[in-house]
Amino acid sequence: MFERETKRAVVKDGTFGAKIDCLGKDLTLRADAAVGPLSARLSGTGTRWTGKDRHVTLKLSVPVVNVPLVREVFWDVFPDSLLYVGLEGSISSTLSLIVDGQRLNVEGEVLLKECRLSGENGEYSIGPINGSFPVRYGKTAPQAQGSLLTIPTHEKSAFDQLLTTYERDPLEQGSQTVTLGVFHYGFPLLEDIRLRSTSRDSSLNVFRFDAKMFNGQLYGSGALDLFEGLNFKGGFLVKGVSLKALCDTIQPIQGFISGKVNGMVSVKGSGTGLSTLMGKGEFWVDPTADEKTMISREFLQKVGGVSAKLYLGDRRFDKGILEAYLKDGYVIFKELELSNRNLLGMTDLSVKVAPFNNRIDLDHLLWTITEAATRAKEKK
Repeated sequence: MFERETKRAVVKDGTFGAKIDCLGKDLTLRADAAVGPLSARLSGTGTRWTGKDRHVTLKLSVPVVNVPLVREVFWDVFPDSLLYVGLEGSISSTLSLIVDGQRLNVEGEVLLKECRLSGENGEYSIGPINGSFPVRYGKTAPQAQGSLLTIPTHEKSAFDQLLTTYERDPLEQGSQTVTLGVFHYGFPLLEDIRLRSTSRDSSLNVFRFDAKMFNGQLYGSGALDLFEGLNFKGGFLVKGVSLKALCDTIQPIQGFISGKVNGMVSVKGSGTGLSTLMGKGEFWVDPTADEKTMISREFLQKVGGVSAKLYLGDRRFDKGILEAYLKDGYVIFKELELSNRNLLGMTDLSVKVAPFNNRIDLDHLLWTITEAATRAKEKK
């Protein structure tokens, strides 16, 4: 049994058999290991393996195994957040390990087949997940830390140019693709999700993703650096997302608003907590799209308060803007406006919020979405 400093067992009831052939300062290694139903094979060679200038090359192969079995075997050291979530599917991996002096470098891939992940309380689900992820880790610092910052700038002024770049799909050769099926968070949010990734600079992974979203399209890219903890930066744009389709999906707001939306979001953070996220986003209604921009009287009264009591029916609008920041776990609204200018050039509809005076707790917002979905299911 092997243990960490936390005294939690890493491996129980494991077996390990190896054959090592030594010839002077060189060696050849073949080994097999098993932990419960899991098994692995290790093979490789080494030169000057006892010296400081050692060079050892190893290949580690882990055959296909069901993901729930992996959690069962390594329960004591499995991430707490994944202990009780729903897991399905199988996983396998092939890794190359190179020891050069005091430096360790790992490269390879993890293969996923028909994997599914769902929240403990059913608040989210994603899958089926199929494809391969690249794995890369090195003891030496990345040679180009600036590459974490080389993802495209996600600003409104760059929308058309960035959309063209995403649609051309110019991800470099050597990238690997994973398809993720459908993502639900209370409601079906994304379909036909595709993520492509490649490894650079030790443990830096650059990725690109796209998906269908409420009759529109979502594109994004990012960088994930694991060299010193979890650090990431990314952004995405949406094109032609239907507000009508969104509202029809979420029963409590059904029929509230319609129109096609474009938008840009950028975000960065470290660790796994929502409070570490920082970012900004801007969304705007596309007046040239093929869906009428309409807002219901009920929604007007909810967002406009007393000033909206005079509106007796649904209203057209030609300007819809939402600009917000994400900081310290809150969504902070910089600008939110729904307005309409009639044929006489007069503004006959105007709903606005005071800049920076309105905010929403992100964690509360996510749970509100989940609760709304639960109520909608109970009514069916």
